[in-house]
Amino acid sequence: KNYRENKNSHSLSLFVIIMQKVECFAAHGAGQPLEAWSYDVPTATPKGYVDVAITHCGVCHSDLHQLDDSWGIASFPLVPGHEIVGSVVSVGEDVPEHLAVGTHVGIGPQRSHCAE
Repeated sequence: KNYRENKNSHSLSLFVIIMQKVECFAAHGAGQPLEAWSYDVPTATPKGYVDVAITHCGVCHSDLHQLDDSWGIASFPLVPGHEIVGSVVSVGEDVPEHLAVGTHVGIGPQRSHCAE
């Protein structure tokens, strides 16, 4: 729950952010084994984004380098796997029509894709 003060009065407005839990495997430090882990994300899909239920995930050499922090830039906990396939489960505003709920999608190692 978050509280926001209304600057025009002495009352407080209450707004609730509903979260959903993501279950995954993560390394909590360089060279550490993957362990079951979970974290919360907001349930509302932001404008211009889609949420994807991942059914398949590829792990490549880049993930292995990140798990070992070979490049000195890893951030932990680290969830490997950045090449994914799944289905769109929710759509934010201003998303192209071809990315409707139920659409099967593949997402490569890039992020913030232009959807073209």
